[in-house]
Amino acid sequence: MNILFLMGPAFMRMGQDLMEQIKATSDADVTFTVLNSGDDRHRRRILARFPEGVEVLNLAELEKEWFTAAVTTEQMTALETTYGPGILGRTILSDRRICGGFVNQPVRHTALPKDWLTDSAKTHYVCNLYSYLEKIILKADLVFCYAVAGAPAFAIGNIAKNQDIPFQQFSPLRIKNYYGLDQEINDRLENLAAREPDTESIYKSRVFLSEYRKRPSVPEYQVSLTGKNKSKILLRQRQALIRLISKTFQYIRSPSRQRALRVKNQFQEFIFEVRAVFDKENLKKLDGGLPSRFWYFPLQVEPEATTMILAPWLSNQELVIELIAKSLPPGVSLLVKEHPSMLGRRRPGYYKRLRSFPNVELVDSSRSQFHLMEKAELSIVNTGTTSIEALFLRRPFAVLSQNYLTTFFPENTFSGQLSELPNFLSNCASMAPKSDVHIEDMIARLLTGAVEIDNDVLWGGHQAAKPETLSRLAGQILAAAGATVSDPTAS
Repeated sequence: MNILFLMGPAFMRMGQDLMEQIKATSDADVTFTVLNSGDDRHRRRILARFPEGVEVLNLAELEKEWFTAAVTTEQMTALETTYGPGILGRTILSDRRICGGFVNQPVRHTALPKDWLTDSAKTHYVCNLYSYLEKIILKADLVFCYAVAGAPAFAIGNIAKNQDIPFQQFSPLRIKNYYGLDQEINDRLENLAAREPDTESIYKSRVFLSEYRKRPSVPEYQVSLTGKNKSKILLRQRQALIRLISKTFQYIRSPSRQRALRVKNQFQEFIFEVRAVFDKENLKKLDGGLPSRFWYFPLQVEPEATTMILAPWLSNQELVIELIAKSLPPGVSLLVKEHPSMLGRRRPGYYKRLRSFPNVELVDSSRSQFHLMEKAELSIVNTGTTSIEALFLRRPFAVLSQNYLTTFFPENTFSGQLSELPNFLSNCASMAPKSDVHIEDMIARLLTGAVEIDNDVLWGGHQAAKPETLSRLAGQILAAAGATVSDPTAS
């Protein structure tokens, strides 16, 4: 049995531990083809731990040819014929290194040469990426991605589906620190929804929902994303400046293109932190209090995989807000709240543009999102967690693109023409709250077979996961490939 394993630096420790557990759990011999998105140091570490039965392919080396090798008209036609119209643009959008122009906010400076960022080079990259991965995946009995973020992961998911090869990826369930294995790249968790909940998960779902309503909180995986914003802005500025000075001295002592790029990105980060002070104060001044009637739209991080991959047609949040503003009933305002992680990172004039839309108001970024959801007549998201939090609180919600609520409550997901958006949003605002029976059933199905993983273990790159977690994941991955396992508890 061969497993194609996409592994990045952040997932290096847990990824290798999981590979080892899979080999120990399977009754059959297992080999791995590892697509390494890190550098050659990571390749050497993997091969040092697995001297046999593992092939490691460095994406950075492969991409040189993908960007520069010419493609034929037949290749371009075959790409769209196989994966559908728009696959070129959606693959470009899925990768924050090459998505400039599709994403409305500044992106980090990339190590890619400038001549690789032309339109023709991006087309070559996508066509050659798919051509290469199609051949690699043909050898695999299962494909595993630690996350679908970036063009290679997006392409792997599409190819696996097209070739009917089992696919697995980690997906945060947005319930504490629980993760499940999703069989698609669309975050709908249809395979988890099809499970019959076990007794333990039914009990956990009731306890979770009761505790959540007493004290709402964001999922554990988001804590690390937003945690830095709880510290003082001036402290973050000082820390960014110290890092900038440190990286600058490293470059002076030993100049290299990579170190120069780090200095450039750290300087950009320092400027963002300086601008964050002004953005925070400006939004606080613009906050005129809560109107008597309003809908709520929280801005998401940009660029981010959830919008770039799950909402390719609505990845421009400025456009989304304009569409919602055109759909507002008389006497209802739209309150827009900035994501704390994006303070200082929007393009100049962004908030002014949002305020120019009729009946759109901005609120202080430090306002409680849960208070806004409680007071709003409707909470609207592209793909975000706010819709799930609103559901847990039995508040009206609407999903414009997709997340796993699309599977459980499709009536709250927009799927029509844009001209139907006003009716859809009004219907969502007037719907009766979902029953606790249905909410608890959804949570129980998600938790059946789920694993608890601390964020630092999954993304920290160095901490070890619990043996029972690895055993359970290995059993589920092998079961998806139709393999038998030697450990009967690993399922």
